[in-house]
Amino acid sequence: MRSPVESAFAVEELYDGHEARVGGPVLRSGAVEHGLPAFALRVEDGEGRSLAYSGDCEPCPALVEIARDCGLFVCEADGEGSGHHSAAQAGRSAAEAGAERRVVTHAGPGTAPEQAVR
Repeated sequence: MRSPVESAFAVEELYDGHEARVGGPVLRSGAVEHGLPAFALRVEDGEGRSLAYSGDCEPCPALVEIARDCGLFVCEADGEGSGHHSAAQAGRSAAEAGAERRVVTHAGPGTAPEQAVR
């Protein structure tokens, strides 16, 4: 056992294309580019609603695919550079995916909220 959490929860290792059902919603993971193993997640409720979360990664086709046509895309934007999105890159990834709504989170130091929105 690596952590006491494992005795309280059913722990499943993520891998590219992994799917898990939690009650009704289905969670799907996709490998994304970060310089070390990292995954984006998509949650679908079976009634047409979906949420995609980038995790910590740089812009990449795999992220756009997992976020494709989602209702809400939450993208970390902790700075431009290897393994990360800037706020502007997060917006471009969301637009390329066709996400209905976008949330930028974890905005990098020196990025004012108003700047991240623009």
